[in-house]
Amino acid sequence: MNSTSPFSTLLYPQFILESVLKNAFEDDEFELKWRATPFPAPHETRSLGDYLDSKNLYLLNGALTMSDVVGFWGRVSMQASGVVSFAWLLINAYIFFDVMRDQLSYRKHY
Repeated sequence: MNSTSPFSTLLYPQFILESVLKNAFEDDEFELKWRATPFPAPHETRSLGDYLDSKNLYLLNGALTMSDVVGFWGRVSMQASGVVSFAWLLINAYIFFDVMRDQLSYRKHY
């Protein structure tokens, strides 16, 4: 392995981890077992066969977008947070301009 390459830590982290563990355990014969093959497909996926047909794609899309209820409450919460943010902006703008008006007119309130 070329350890001078900038990609060595990204592409081969198992070798770096193995050398760290060798030094930590003080064992030159230590070998880290690393699995590079993918895990087998789950039974539910294999039982569907061609599992991205139109019906299952529709169900998958429903699972990915959660549900209409969650989407509805997500939109409502975004609207509510938008209203609160806009109100906060207006309150701060009013206070800022009121203080600036008082400073420029040299009025004293105390």
